[in-house]
Amino acid sequence: MQRPVKKVMSEELTTGMKLARAVMVEDTVLLEKGEILSERYIRNIKNRDVRYVFIEEYIDRWSPCGMSPEADPKDGFCRRIIESLGSDPVPDSAYLSRASVKSAKDLPCEVFQEAYCSDMKKLENLFAGFAKDQEIREENARQIVEDLVHQVKQNPRQSFNLTYSESLHNYLLSHSLNTTYLSVLVGHLSGMIEEELMTLGLSALLHDIGMLKLGNPVWNFPRNLDELERFDVMKHTIYGFDCLSSCPGLPKEVGYVAYSHHERTDGTGYPRNKQGNLISEFAQIVAVCDVFAAMVSQRPYRKRNSLAGTIAFFNSSKTKGFNRFYTSLLTDFITRHVDPSIWQEACSKNTRNSGDKLVTVVDESPDVASMILCASLKRHNFLVSCVSKANDLPESVESDRPDLMIIIVRENSGRELAGIIAQSEQCRTLPFIALSISQELDTTGAKSQFDIVSALHKVKKAAGTSYN
Repeated sequence: MQRPVKKVMSEELTTGMKLARAVMVEDTVLLEKGEILSERYIRNIKNRDVRYVFIEEYIDRWSPCGMSPEADPKDGFCRRIIESLGSDPVPDSAYLSRASVKSAKDLPCEVFQEAYCSDMKKLENLFAGFAKDQEIREENARQIVEDLVHQVKQNPRQSFNLTYSESLHNYLLSHSLNTTYLSVLVGHLSGMIEEELMTLGLSALLHDIGMLKLGNPVWNFPRNLDELERFDVMKHTIYGFDCLSSCPGLPKEVGYVAYSHHERTDGTGYPRNKQGNLISEFAQIVAVCDVFAAMVSQRPYRKRNSLAGTIAFFNSSKTKGFNRFYTSLLTDFITRHVDPSIWQEACSKNTRNSGDKLVTVVDESPDVASMILCASLKRHNFLVSCVSKANDLPESVESDRPDLMIIIVRENSGRELAGIIAQSEQCRTLPFIALSISQELDTTGAKSQFDIVSALHKVKKAAGTSYN
């Protein structure tokens, strides 16, 4: 059925709208027809000075299973959702109103957990079949990825939460599926179209398939591997490439990612020590998500890393071999949409001693940029406290008066905060500096949010310390 089309000005766009026509900029396709608008897509439209776009218009926005009305109730993901809700299949014409289901976030987490477990079972069968006859059942792999792409696009936050659940008994299975969720999420955030997400998902799902060619199940060892075992494990990249490149139904990129997902952009990876753009885009995304998924997973010989600790690791100098654009997409998404309290956890202050300089960072929309600033302050021997709600500032200042207050200024923010500071004598008498932070990334993937050296210089000068 042809749905009515509505012309919508860029200022009136909201997340969840579906493009009825492709968005063109100087004869180049910016967004494909059928894309669901996210905050990133809307920013790109406005930044490119696109005045208006054409949006599909329909009255009943969501289907009984939380998918858009175009979703086929017979497909795997939709069917599992209906079954997990305990209801009978519903005809295409029967849709819940927007008052009943406002967004996919309203779906119970058990629905996504059921879908996750079902995909895990399919992956177990896929790997078992490969271990038995050394053949990849490409159609089965595609079914898993198709379901997973639907989940990520419908609810990115809930999809991420699935990857942080308890690891299953077989680490290789859970790690492969979690890496796929994260990779598709990063690809979706970067604006990839459906076909690209499918290839990326297949690449991530099968990136460690070469592990099954090793003599021992090293992924389940209850200890750290010794040097000889680590050397043997490195061969899984070659084994994976050999297996996947001989499968005619898979894109060539899938085998290349299996071969290159341990390469690093600074040339410190293996097996070929490739650098920069010599490593494919998909391999660079899977490299980031492979390590992230491993760090937040429980292993027999170590505890899982916290999200805050993992994000701090990815923003340290130790990860210069990873593409900063893709690490930023993932870590920004987590701090903004998954658990904003990560900011306070990562930037919590220590016990204050005599002579210690305390800096209070006030940011009503904390993200990775705030974390980088706070981490840099701590490395320069400042104690750091964080305030993310304007109303909490007076109480925070009264309980532990800082030597300096840093106010993060963002677009369309700060009015309420300015009023609270003006009304509070405790806040009004504090020395403070304001730092303006943009929320965009430049084309090289480097943060263009602020000059950290300049910021530290201002902080040290205002706090009465010398800059080193």
